[in-house]
Amino acid sequence: MNETGAATTKDVPAVRPPRTWRPMILWTAAILAALGLAWFIGAVAVPVWQVRSVLKKNLISSKGQGSSSQLFYGRQTAVKDLGGEEEGARKMGLYLRLPNWAAPEKLAVIRTLSHCGAPARPVLIWALSSPDAPMREAAISAIGLNGYLGHARGSPPSAYPFANDDDETRALVSRALTGLLADSDPRVRETAAELLKQIRGPQPPK
Repeated sequence: MNETGAATTKDVPAVRPPRTWRPMILWTAAILAALGLAWFIGAVAVPVWQVRSVLKKNLISSKGQGSSSQLFYGRQTAVKDLGGEEEGARKMGLYLRLPNWAAPEKLAVIRTLSHCGAPARPVLIWALSSPDAPMREAAISAIGLNGYLGHARGSPPSAYPFANDDDETRALVSRALTGLLADSDPRVRETAAELLKQIRGPQPPK
């Protein structure tokens, strides 16, 4: 205070800017966005990239190039490269859920899934509801091959897919295929009907 009693600038307390939550909110949003991006890369982008790389490495494409034996062993090798049946089914399942422009080799993936044993069945049954008729038809064929390949893992050989599986598995697959008997695409209907006959095996005479 000066001689006249007036307050000087030194006597006036400094006015602090009002506290705001906006910077904290922005920082929190940025951190969450970074975490979300990291999760997406690790949980989706990397597995999808692995599927693409493995298909290319083993020369597997939707066009089905190569001999039957080459494709067969190429798909088996692809499953091993993806981490085995369970991991392979999980990664290929992620790939199939992408839009077509981001996952152009879906038919090749469907056929490779048939080599993933039981872990592939939920994914293949889900693929039966695809809006694309070629995908539905490929899924039916893959389910049939999956059932036949199961015999090579310790089950007695059989001329029918899923013949040595539990009744629950056979019933689940049969119900899924029965729903396709009224499909809009004739090839899907025919393929589903043929596989159903194989799964049910020889019927007793009436």
